[in-house]
Formats: sequence, C-alpha cells, structure tokens
Amino acid sequence: GPLKFSRMFFFGNVEYIKQNESQSQIRVVPNALARLGIIPLPANGVPAAGCVVATIAGQQNCGMGTANEAAFLRAKPYLDLFPLGPNQPGNVPAAGQIPGYESASFGDPQDQGNGTAQILINATSPGTEYFTVGRFDWNISERDNLFGRYVFDDAYTTEPFYGNFPAWPELEDSRNQYFTVGEKKVFSGTVVNSIQFGYTNTFFNIRSESISPTVTPGVLPSGSLNWSGDIFTRDGQPVMDGTLAPGSGISAIGPGQISPIRKVQVRYSVSDDLFLIKGAHSLRFGGTITKNSTDGIHAFPGGGTWTFANLSNFLHALPTQYTGPCNFSNGSPGCVFPDGSPLLFPSDLRASRSWDFTMYAQDDWKMMPNLTLNIG
Repeated sequence: GPLKFSRMFFFGNVEYIKQNESQSQIRVVPNALARLGIIPLPANGVPAAGCVVATIAGQQNCGMGTANEAAFLRAKPYLDLFPLGPNQPGNVPAAGQIPGYESASFGDPQDQGNGTAQILINATSPGTEYFTVGRFDWNISERDNLFGRYVFDDAYTTEPFYGNFPAWPELEDSRNQYFTVGEKKVFSGTVVNSIQFGYTNTFFNIRSESISPTVTPGVLPSGSLNWSGDIFTRDGQPVMDGTLAPGSGISAIGPGQISPIRKVQVRYSVSDDLFLIKGAHSLRFGGTITKNSTDGIHAFPGGGTWTFANLSNFLHALPTQYTGPCNFSNGSPGCVFPDGSPLLFPSDLRASRSWDFTMYAQDDWKMMPNLTLNIG
C-alpha cells in the first residue's frame, strides 16, 4: 500500500511451509540365520576356516561354539544394528532419541536364501521453511526513483535416507538473506542512469549425529561406528560416524560420508547501467563489481568406511579395506606414511576470496523502419 500518495509504496509477503513427507526404500540386510553366524555353504560344500557344517541343510555355522567364535563376537554387535522386521529397528536408539530420526517402520523381511533378506523401510522427512520479502519504492520526483528490497529465507529439513537406514539421518539447515537498493535517474529524454547496490548472505549446514560415540581413546563401545574416536572440526563440530559395508550385496550401515559441511558466503556488489539515445542508436553501457567471501568446513572422508568382500569374510572379521581419517588427537596408530614419516595434519577449513568484474556495451541501431541491428 502507499505510504505517501503517488510517492511512496511498500509491499510485503510472509510464507510458512511445513512438510512431513513419507519416504520408502528397499534395503538388503543379513537374514535371521546370518545374525546367528549361520550362512550358506560355499559351492564346494566345504565350510570356511573356523566354521562347521550346520544342522540346517546347505548351511555352515561360523558363530557360537565354533573355532570362529571370537571373530563372530566382534561382528555380532554390527549384525545387530541392522533392522530385522516390524517393531525390530535394530540395536540403535529408538526413533525420537536421535535428532532427525523422527519415525520409521519396517516391513517383513523377504529371505533371499543366500544369507540376506530384503526389507521395506518407511521413514518421515520433516521440514519447515520461512520466507519473507519486502519492497519499498519512493518516487522522489518525476526524474528520480529509489527502491529497496529484502528477502529472507530460512529452512530446515531431515533426509532419513542420507545413509541407507533412517537411524543415520542427515540434518540440513539453511538461511539466506538478500538486500538490494537502487536508484533510477532520468537526466533528460535521452539519458537515463540506474545504479544498484547488493548484499547477499547465504548459509547452509549439513550434518549427522553419532550413535554410541567413543569418548575414551582406544575404547570402542559395542556396535559403535565411531571408529577413530571423537574427531571434531576446528570449530568444534563432531565428524559423523563411519560406515560398514558387510559385502554380499548387504546395504552398508552408517551415514553417507560427506558431512559435516558448513559454508557461509557473503557477497557485495555494485552495478551501474547507462541508457543513451543518439539518433537512430539506442546505446547501453554498464558494469558490475562483486566481492565474494566464502568460509566453511568440509571434513572428508568423514568417519571412514570398512569394506568386506562378502558375508563370510565379515563373520571372520576380515575386511578388504578401510578408508578414513586418522585421529591425531588420541594417539591412534597409522598417522604416518609407509616410510614412517608423519602425515601432515589435515585441515577441514575451506575459504576463498575473489573479485568479479563485468562490463558490457550494446547498440540497438535502427537502420531502417523495419530493420534493427544489435551490436554488443
């Protein structure tokens, strides 16, 4: 509405959005027998090392009461993290006890006959967004106009399948602000100038929570994926859990290995446009100067990943590889190159500074009543 008739005007808008979207995914988990250390015999019918032929036809026992019992007991807490079926979400904190783990339901497992089962998982993805925009226009005179515009956008959402299972969700926050002020000046019927100043501040924060974090160096709680102990970014934000991929097509447990990521960018810009009419020529000249400043953190590869070739190797605690960070703060081994020299202390800080300069010139030349040539 007008603040001053025919001179000042304002406009404002506020919006609020709330979602509680349901998402569904099919995942592969160890079946009920595999959780007991009982898996199919290999094609030659000979049990793997430390295992014995099970009382169930076509199966081998690599669990309790076998020579492989010690290795099985190391794998068992991680087998128990996998959901087993309805009302059996796995040995993880209940929904509502982990930030972002709002709710989840699990279908009946469909046994695949190879030590695995397929399971349907439903989980919610809650989110909110607040959006505000305001604009002010002032007709100072017939030849001079001023305007200002401000946009504010604040949002939060949870991605339940950031990893394969909703117990390791991704939390996402963002807050963006845009402010622009400009003036349009008419010097004459053939000369008009427009100048604008812009300010932009954008922020996003992607993170996940840790289950059973390690608080004592060298001590790994049962079923913890916090392999290297508590590792923090330089601004004090904890790095996510690691992941474990048991092999044999079983979905890995743990979060996706990209968080935390936090970035804030501030941009200042000044632009000017000059419009000039000269005979048959409509000329436009202008340019923009922008200063960019970006700061953030990005810890990669996160908490690290243990990979196993197959379910048998997993029950024998024989990984194929490990990729992940070295914890310099708790004296964990491996913080050295193959020749024994120490690894350089990594930095999760990310920063950039830049200036952008753009210029343009354009001539719309009306050569004939029905022909205009654009040159720029």
